[in-house]
Amino acid sequence: MSFGSESQRSKNLDVKSKMTPINMPNFIWVQIIDFQLIFKNSGTFTLYMEKVFDNVSLNEMPDVANRILELADNIDILKFEGNLGAGKTTLIKALCHAIGIEQNVQSPTFSIVNVYENIDGQQIYHFDCYRLNYVNEAYDFGIEEYLDSGNKCFIEWPQVIDELLPKPHFLVEIGDGLDSSTRKITLKSI
Repeated sequence: MSFGSESQRSKNLDVKSKMTPINMPNFIWVQIIDFQLIFKNSGTFTLYMEKVFDNVSLNEMPDVANRILELADNIDILKFEGNLGAGKTTLIKALCHAIGIEQNVQSPTFSIVNVYENIDGQQIYHFDCYRLNYVNEAYDFGIEEYLDSGNKCFIEWPQVIDELLPKPHFLVEIGDGLDSSTRKITLKSI
């Protein structure tokens, strides 16, 4: 789904890309649309991307979900951070709907992981790690199999398992917008 012209995007969602400068010798910055490439002298590079969606209303959430899926097309792991009630599960519901999940999407607070299947038979894994206290608890339910499956993994409250997440992956930060009915959603490559 397209967001239209640049002026339409800015008007509708106040979408911004931003480059975070780093003061490191022997690095060259190149910005290509939404992505930033850091080239080292050795010829290897690291891809860094940050996309900000400002003042997103509940009605705009499906459009933002589609845009996130476009940007994360080849990335399987998306971790979601934000205060309690910020909208992590709401955004994950929109992402699942955009992928073709017809099941009821709920936060797996007590089960820790919910498995959804879209109309094409692709499985999506939705984690809520809020109740995990130690990384070993994630090993106990077999988190490596989920993370290595090649399927999309949406992870709420990822802090306890952060060290297990393969790179690259995306961080989705959800914070307050200008008022209580909007959110600021930031997508960052890790």
